[in-house]
Amino acid sequence: MHFVGSLPPALSETDRAGMRWLLDHTAPAQLTTLPCDRDPRWIIEWLEGLRDRGPLELVLDGDSSDYTRMPVYRVRRGATLHPGDVGPRRAQEVPAAIAARRGLGVAHLPPHQVSMPAPLDLSLFAFGVPSAVMRLLPPAAALRAIRGAIKHLPTFTAAITAEVEQVQRLADRQDEHVVIQLESPAVMVAYDRAPRAVWPLVTALLTRQLAGVIAALPPQTSLILHGWCHGDLAHKPIADTRDLSPLVDFANNLAARLDRLGRPMPPVHVALCDGETAPSTEPSDYQVLRRLRGDIRLFAGLVDEHHPEASARALELVEQVLGRPVDAVAAACGLGRRTPREAEANAALAARLSTAPVLVVR
Repeated sequence: MHFVGSLPPALSETDRAGMRWLLDHTAPAQLTTLPCDRDPRWIIEWLEGLRDRGPLELVLDGDSSDYTRMPVYRVRRGATLHPGDVGPRRAQEVPAAIAARRGLGVAHLPPHQVSMPAPLDLSLFAFGVPSAVMRLLPPAAALRAIRGAIKHLPTFTAAITAEVEQVQRLADRQDEHVVIQLESPAVMVAYDRAPRAVWPLVTALLTRQLAGVIAALPPQTSLILHGWCHGDLAHKPIADTRDLSPLVDFANNLAARLDRLGRPMPPVHVALCDGETAPSTEPSDYQVLRRLRGDIRLFAGLVDEHHPEASARALELVEQVLGRPVDAVAAACGLGRRTPREAEANAALAARLSTAPVLVVR
């Protein structure tokens, strides 16, 4: 089983409580990692906190209750944006999380997972590109948002690289195995919004940028890529791409780039459902996965507690097409936007599916 990270706030009032819940709702399955996410809404606390950080000023205010109400920022005239102004500060949470892990009293725990948003996503959200895409900004402001996100992307990349380096140093000192889950819902959104004719260009741009980020990280960094996500703010998707062909092209292309750089391809968590739609049970929807490189580890995000039969059928179809078992099953995203009862049902279904007999038809 793979937990993307977040839990409903009532289940994770402390780091120890959240991790204890995850462990208690796993048996008899095995966990890929043990996360400890503090923001049930992914990066919303970070986004809202930018009001009080560095040289950014508000362009459009919002309460972040959904994708149409996000705060939008710009760099104040004459100011310079630095990496320290925009880092998500996840590294600051690691010492307390490691102490909580050791207080669980469990001898053999899975690696500690630190969920880290990708720099592209942070830059896009900070400067309001989701609002621009949804036409909530006037055309001139929308163009400034897109230009700002592109211009300042190197700053965000430097911020994330520095945070991962800090996490790795902390882990090495504590003799802990830490896995960084690099999270980029922007990948699916880019394909969802772009015309099909330019998908090859989107693939080239996204994989080149992400391969550069991965290559800049310490070589000993263990990674998971949460890179095919519909978005889940308020348990609603921001993208509804069901065609898996761009995912396959993206993953294969990224793996080839990382091969050339001498870096391993991370396992990829793939959302096959979302907060509103069950996983498909149409065999034709999964046929394109035959083109996925056989050495790419796949975490199948198809566990939907409201559609257990569809989840089981989707898993069967994916494994038949791949000709092998998936490496893990998971929900489509974190469980933070679910109720505690829904989270428990999702975990129970994931545990059942992860230990079900596998029938692979080649």
